[in-house]
Amino acid sequence: MNDTTGKSRKIMSANEVSRLMGSLDMRYYEEAEQALAAEQPAVIKGKSRQKAASFFNSGWFAACICAVAGIGVYVALLGLGKGWFGTPAGHPGTDAESAGESEPALSETTAEDTADYSRGLKYAAAAGGWTVKGIGSCTDTCLIIPTTYQGNPVVAVADEAFTQNGFITEVILPDSVTSIGRGAFSGCSQLTAVRMPENNETSIGDLAFASCPALKEMYLYDGTTCRPGVFEYDTGLKSIRFPDDMAEINNDMCCECTALETVILPSQLKKVQASAFLRCGAWRDVTLPETLVSVGAGAFAGCGFDLDTLRLPDSLIYIGSGAFDTLTLIPEFMVNPDGTAELPDGSPFGTYELYVDDVLVYVFTDQDNYAVREGTRIIAEGAITMFPEWNAVIKTVVLPDTLEYLCGESTSIGDFNCGHFNVVGEWMHLPVTGY
Repeated sequence: MNDTTGKSRKIMSANEVSRLMGSLDMRYYEEAEQALAAEQPAVIKGKSRQKAASFFNSGWFAACICAVAGIGVYVALLGLGKGWFGTPAGHPGTDAESAGESEPALSETTAEDTADYSRGLKYAAAAGGWTVKGIGSCTDTCLIIPTTYQGNPVVAVADEAFTQNGFITEVILPDSVTSIGRGAFSGCSQLTAVRMPENNETSIGDLAFASCPALKEMYLYDGTTCRPGVFEYDTGLKSIRFPDDMAEINNDMCCECTALETVILPSQLKKVQASAFLRCGAWRDVTLPETLVSVGAGAFAGCGFDLDTLRLPDSLIYIGSGAFDTLTLIPEFMVNPDGTAELPDGSPFGTYELYVDDVLVYVFTDQDNYAVREGTRIIAEGAITMFPEWNAVIKTVVLPDTLEYLCGESTSIGDFNCGHFNVVGEWMHLPVTGY
């Protein structure tokens, strides 16, 4: 084929695609030549016509067309990945699961949307933003929850969202999260560290981080509240810091955290509920705040405290049954049919008392008359009646003048709710119940 210069034009193709592009080039060239000649007949002629024909008939025009098309495809794919055109229906792990809830109105994409965070998580609409529902298609070992999703804040982690996950090792929660659901991270076997939200009112649900044996430490910021059992059975947990403004440590909070060595209690703490630190045997040094009012049943039972030196604050008025129970301190003995007891060497058992500071925690005695020692300020709940089959021989209990609180044992002065013995003496305050 000859071009306008009379020279032979070489077809620049090795396959059908190149031949097609060559024919298209010629067609575009001919149409362009006719249009330009009609409008500006004086311009396209001679060497100008030769240069135009040379450009269109060469491979450069085809290359330009391909380059523009390629850029367009790239931009389209990038836009889909970034969510510029919305999330495709059924896209794994990124569906906003409304389940009857209306999605929040979307605002413009913010800087947080494009920051480094975990992709592929499942979300659901929530009041004020989004809730993280689950792992979705995300495979990150370091789970970074975003501050925002599709322009709106991420405010919560759903109940059991990541429960029993076997590959997450770290979790970073943004300050926008104000709620962590029940069992949200429970049973995460590889979880070693969690960065909690700062400077907000974050509520942590029951068992949220329970049974995470690899978790090493926790730092809770002011404003955080915890439901029961948040860290129970975290057998590798070594240290925990509670927020200063936390007034109550709930039931079973760190129950069976057998490696726990360091606990920073809140400076404003008022109540430690039942079994909060049950069997935390590695915890040996504790200072109870002067604001403490109540210690629940078994709250510190089985801890490694030296009960001979442990000091209780004067603010304390209630101690539950077995709050500081350490049954290993009781010597071996056997009970005779008549109710008396003897030690392995045959000598009488007599009386065994467990005191913590000025609190009688419990007593074992084979004596029919038991006098509570002078200087006792509180008798813990169940101290005398928790072993009725053992202390049934008691006929009379004598109370000291120093006694202030007889916790949970009575409904009126002189009545232990036990008919088998009498009480001699009075105390300064009415019985304390309901703590």
